[in-house]
Amino acid sequence: MLVGRGPRRRLQPFRRGSVTKPPITGSSIGSQAKDVKRRGGSLTLGLPVQGKTTMLRDLPGGCLEDCTAGRGSYSEGVRNMSSGTLTSGSWLLWPAPCAKPKARLFCFPHAGVGASVYRLWPRGLPDYLEVCAVQPPGRESRLREPALASIPELVRSVLPALMCHLDLPFAFFGHSMGAVVATEVARALTENGGPAPSHLIVSARRPPHIPGLDSPLHPLPDSSFLAEIQRRYGGIPAEVMRHADLMALLLPCLRADIRALETHRPPPRPPLTCPISAFGGSDDRLTPRDHLDAWRQETSSTFRVRVFSGGHFYLDARRTEVLADIASILAPLSRARPREISA
Repeated sequence: MLVGRGPRRRLQPFRRGSVTKPPITGSSIGSQAKDVKRRGGSLTLGLPVQGKTTMLRDLPGGCLEDCTAGRGSYSEGVRNMSSGTLTSGSWLLWPAPCAKPKARLFCFPHAGVGASVYRLWPRGLPDYLEVCAVQPPGRESRLREPALASIPELVRSVLPALMCHLDLPFAFFGHSMGAVVATEVARALTENGGPAPSHLIVSARRPPHIPGLDSPLHPLPDSSFLAEIQRRYGGIPAEVMRHADLMALLLPCLRADIRALETHRPPPRPPLTCPISAFGGSDDRLTPRDHLDAWRQETSSTFRVRVFSGGHFYLDARRTEVLADIASILAPLSRARPREISA
């Protein structure tokens, strides 16, 4: 049976409104809040920080996207998200749906963020390649839903949404936590007789067989948790840290993601059969070059490493280079045929 595309619904333009859980108003986040735009339970904040308009979107580290540094404006981001398409129970977002895609790139976000982190990617990729961004619960358009605090639970939950969109050749990309989820989804597909991704691209994350050396963050009280996130990752301005109501809104998702990462200890397993590319930043102390090289053990197929200038969140500054490399890696998919998948 050929697996068809699931039902899609157009996102409605962002509109002002209230949030009932938890309540947030302009006054409750203080005079620093410049604008609050909402679509249902999703939240996008434009904040003036150090003379620049920033978007509170990415936590931790690199978490406040600078919208005046050549990486899109606030209004541009709102327009882009409002023209995207949600589908499969809101697990997937198409930032720019393709009329006749030949392949799909499923993108998994890092901790504390949602699908919107990939909203600009279609602009830098070939028209035949459709970007499908994964939207976990507990953030953005799914803010009212509780975040999932385990990697296996995330994998089990997202698989049904993905299955009806694997009729075309596809690849996975995951950054940091997203690399872990993408890898486990690839394993779950193959272990259950599903199709394997044509390529797995992991970014800024050690492979699962290398244990973390830092002490766990998720059990810490809020103040210590945020301080340690700031020390390890950076990127949360003091102006934002001072808004207790705002941080209370964002903390549950971030803490659940960190807990999922820190408690994930998979047993030794056979390598994947799909090719793997490992991306990283030259100055990323969390994922040094030897950690990227160690991904070689996770595949029995071809493997390559690409290091970009920058730290753990090199993706923003090096987006053009990253997307050019991804386009080169996935070029063979433009000539591949759609697959038939048995129910």
